[in-house]
Amino acid sequence: MVSSLSRSIQVSPGQLLRQAREQQGWSTQEVARRLNLRTAVVDELESDSPDPRTAVTFIRGYLRAYAKLVRIDEALILTSFEQLLGLRAKPELQSFSQRMAQDANDHRITILTWLLASSLFALSLWWWLQERQHNYQPQLPTTIHETDTVLPDNLIDYEPRLFSPVPEDDGTLLEGALSAASNDGIRELTPLVLSCTAHCWIRIEDATGSQLALGTQVPEQVLAMNGRPPFRIILGAPELVSLTYDGRPVDMSRFTPGERVELTLPEQY
Repeated sequence: MVSSLSRSIQVSPGQLLRQAREQQGWSTQEVARRLNLRTAVVDELESDSPDPRTAVTFIRGYLRAYAKLVRIDEALILTSFEQLLGLRAKPELQSFSQRMAQDANDHRITILTWLLASSLFALSLWWWLQERQHNYQPQLPTTIHETDTVLPDNLIDYEPRLFSPVPEDDGTLLEGALSAASNDGIRELTPLVLSCTAHCWIRIEDATGSQLALGTQVPEQVLAMNGRPPFRIILGAPELVSLTYDGRPVDMSRFTPGERVELTLPEQY
């Protein structure tokens, strides 16, 4: 490549220097001694192939000193060197441009490859999620266990019989209850009537153990029942209860308000 570049110009700087040295009858060692350079540097200058690691400024200085030593016009040597340097720069620039174009092309190919791989991964993930959602079936228990609440035999579901509020108890209600009992053949049963001014929990049993009432009594509604005395009565809030046994009112003021009360009628009447 160096020889082809040298032929591209009329005379290279190395040729000019070598011819002048030979006319002086000096060897390259002699020139190196006079210039205080290594012989290899002189050989590189004459072959137009200086060490690429050497800065161009130093090469110009070597050429100027060499031209001055062999008595050649320094401007002629430097002009020839600049022509040689320009011819070398063109292929290097072309090679650099080609490398840049190749790198850009490789970069585009790399980006395209990554985009294709990312698209394939996204499609695969979407397909997998769709298949999983399509095939998913919630596992329901095959057997449903129902827990039955077992109540004692002596507990009876109670639904209070509701009556319209009675402004005053003049005995008509009790007479009707006694008349109904007489008609049904239960003349030996004793009537018990209860009402509350607010929600109150109650439990009433008769002498046979029958559960006559159990639960929360609705306010301002009358509960009338018949049973065999004595009655065992439990009240959650006695101050809210009005109680009549066998047609006679029971005094509820003797009980402490807000405290649970257990009483037996007629023993404690």
